[in-house]
Amino acid sequence: MVHNSSSGDLSEWRLKKVAPEDEEGGEVEGDLRNIPDIVVETLELKNQTQYEHHKADPPLLTFRYFLLSVLFVVPGALMDTMNSFRTTSAPYGVLVVQLLSYPLGEWLSQVLPHRDVDLGLFKFSLNPGPWSVKESVLVTLTAASGATGNQGTFGISLAKIFYDIDIPVWACLAFMYGIVWTGYSFGAVARKFVLYDPKFVWPKALMQTSLSGLSRKALEQKA
Repeated sequence: MVHNSSSGDLSEWRLKKVAPEDEEGGEVEGDLRNIPDIVVETLELKNQTQYEHHKADPPLLTFRYFLLSVLFVVPGALMDTMNSFRTTSAPYGVLVVQLLSYPLGEWLSQVLPHRDVDLGLFKFSLNPGPWSVKESVLVTLTAASGATGNQGTFGISLAKIFYDIDIPVWACLAFMYGIVWTGYSFGAVARKFVLYDPKFVWPKALMQTSLSGLSRKALEQKA
């Protein structure tokens, strides 16, 4: 019987714990000792200089963020809803949003006028300054959570197709919003065990984080 050791070596590498001393001989902080080595390296948790860079970032909830969020979320939600009723589907990848949000954001920062819009109760700037990587990350997170269909559409559609029941629009909206709120509530309960446990490695999240880190480094080199 042949023993395949490659998978075992890979799992040991992915879940390898950070040693009490790093490669440079310095002490590793206690909060990092229980985190897998690949997570520490990808997120650059031992490099504290990046946090000083984040403190100087401009506001994130900008007009550009909302514009790009609508641009990516609305088509994604429509495509995901239509694909759910088809035997073949074209997936709407969040990675595409992450790749496009940064150049589109930089383009908006160049073409939008530097002007404040006063709506009475509040005012905002159309172009507060250079586009930041954190704005791209926020657009990506918004698309990941919003550019999807709603599970309530299945029940509403089945009621019409098989039972010829016309559900009022307000009831459909309340039903769909209730499903979303219930799902996020269960997610908030489970995040302590699923998200915050450093033993779990999420490859897709690491890939997206690494891509955002490369964008941040490219922006720093350009500056």
